[in-house]
Amino acid sequence: MAASNNSLFTFSFKLSIFILLLGVIIFGALIPYAPDIDTDKRFVFEINRLKKENNNQFDIAFFGNSYVYTAYDPTIIKNELGLRAIHVNSASQVLETSLIIANRVIKENNFKYVVLDVSDNSLLRPPKTKEKSWYFQTLALQEIPFSFHKLCAINNYFPKWTYNEYYLASVSKKLGRLFRLNKFGEYSIGSKEPEYHHFSGALFSEDGYFAYDYRKRALADSIFLKEFKKPPLSKKGINVLWNEDLKKLMIQFIERAKSKKTEVILINSLKLRAQDFNKTFIDNLIKRYDNIKFLNLNENRKNYTLDNRAFFNASHLTFLGSNQVTHRFVDSLSAWYKIEKKSNDPYHFKYFNLIDYSFNLTEGEDKFIKLEFDSIPSFLKNYQLVLNFYPKDSTLLSDHSKEKHLKADNIYIKLDKDSRIDTGKSNILIERFKTKITESTLKKIKIFFYKPKDTLRMPSYNLYK
Repeated sequence: MAASNNSLFTFSFKLSIFILLLGVIIFGALIPYAPDIDTDKRFVFEINRLKKENNNQFDIAFFGNSYVYTAYDPTIIKNELGLRAIHVNSASQVLETSLIIANRVIKENNFKYVVLDVSDNSLLRPPKTKEKSWYFQTLALQEIPFSFHKLCAINNYFPKWTYNEYYLASVSKKLGRLFRLNKFGEYSIGSKEPEYHHFSGALFSEDGYFAYDYRKRALADSIFLKEFKKPPLSKKGINVLWNEDLKKLMIQFIERAKSKKTEVILINSLKLRAQDFNKTFIDNLIKRYDNIKFLNLNENRKNYTLDNRAFFNASHLTFLGSNQVTHRFVDSLSAWYKIEKKSNDPYHFKYFNLIDYSFNLTEGEDKFIKLEFDSIPSFLKNYQLVLNFYPKDSTLLSDHSKEKHLKADNIYIKLDKDSRIDTGKSNILIERFKTKITESTLKKIKIFFYKPKDTLRMPSYNLYK
């Protein structure tokens, strides 16, 4: 009888071990392909770039939410200061989430400057009842690998008992997938890496920034005039904005940044309505640490030239608003850190000048060119701006260029009022286009103005050679 019981015990033990091993094998086989809650494609694309590229590739990293990625234009920062910036941010992030992400990202990358949004809505924790906000925190947090620091930080503010699926996914993407192992119809076979997110409402996008087109979406003029002239919003209390967990997380991040010789810049972003901003805690941080600066873009509002076209809602900027706040950010960076602004000679077209330009030909991303003129005279309305992109290898020409026996892929931009963007100080033309040519295979870019029976005889230039 004892021998029989011993055999039964041995069999049960072996069966348990077999079931456990089978479970581990099935878990390991299915988890990589099980569906996530969702994916913020733009955010994941930029996170993956940082993993792939040289950790000294970028000088500035912006962290935060849509207040940030609609505001600060990397092309201006690069042209003015020679610094390359990347947006590592996603929709509706609160600062606690941004700090968890930034803490991990700066550990693996060497940035000179890190920028965090500290607007009131970024500081405040979402109410537990606001499920959509916790969903957005989850989409961001799940992309950061598990660590003990991450677990402790999430436990301090995430409503884990209310949204246990979101909580587990935020702690670890693999744990989150446990809830969806039975959703076989949503499994992804092959690479799950998202492609670049091309946003139709943007004039262009680069390094995580979206330049919103005010001609497609802008605030109504009546709403702008009503809200912009209202008295400032009253100041919120320091303990309302900065809970103890957030204070601790911010101090930990500043100290880590200091150990990496990284400067931290906190920004209160420009909003439609003025506010009386409480910066008491920030002032205390500045007194305590020498690697932190604060920029309040929502003060000295008379220095802006704003109208309804600068906003597409009360908190977010179009390209026109973004252009102004980016220049103010550049001016501040230059003054704080004694960075000399780049001085480029303009291209003279007899009656006006091309004062700046930038382009992107990275494969898989938005391909565009942005041209800034000091003016575009009205007598050019019947002209076209022509850009010739010459490749080093003619096999990269488009089918149309080959059929026409052209040596370049040509872009034609009309010079009517609808095509130009008047910033008040300059006129900007932006064109997105398709081409097989990349920056490494580009031989030169030629620019000139064309009209049949032209009598102005303006010069042509090679912008890139």
